[in-house]
Amino acid sequence: MQYANLQGVNLSASNLQNADLSKSNLEMADLSYANLYGAKLTRARLQMANLDKASLEGAGLVGANLQGAKNISNEQLSQASRMRASILPDGSLYDGRFNLPGDFADASILHVDLNDPVAIATFYGVSLEDYLHGQQWRQEYMPSASAWHDSVCFQNAEIKMDWI
Repeated sequence: MQYANLQGVNLSASNLQNADLSKSNLEMADLSYANLYGAKLTRARLQMANLDKASLEGAGLVGANLQGAKNISNEQLSQASRMRASILPDGSLYDGRFNLPGDFADASILHVDLNDPVAIATFYGVSLEDYLHGQQWRQEYMPSASAWHDSVCFQNAEIKMDWI
């Protein structure tokens, strides 16, 4: 379903598990209660989409545009696998605040120094200040969220990130 034009379509409660919706137009679509587990939403247009109670666990949202998306929580977004280069519902560029394992895996594959906050900020396409602000935001607003350095992926990669 790559490049599909699903603008305004009612996909409420749809099972889109592992669907490839890359570069699809989902503007104003109703995705409430949709199962998007593992879905590829790379560069998908989700502006003004209703994502109430949608499952985003493991979803790849690289470069997705979520500006103005409705009824989506930080908890939902924190379940995604990847969000690098995505636009958040408030219109800001994703700053790495959720420490998503897929983002770190991609950074590692690209030989980004995971111990260097400047390198990670560059990977996300944000300033160091914005990246550090995102990390501070996570500690303040999502203190129970697991950090990258606590994850199995991190432990298997044998990487130490002292700066978090």
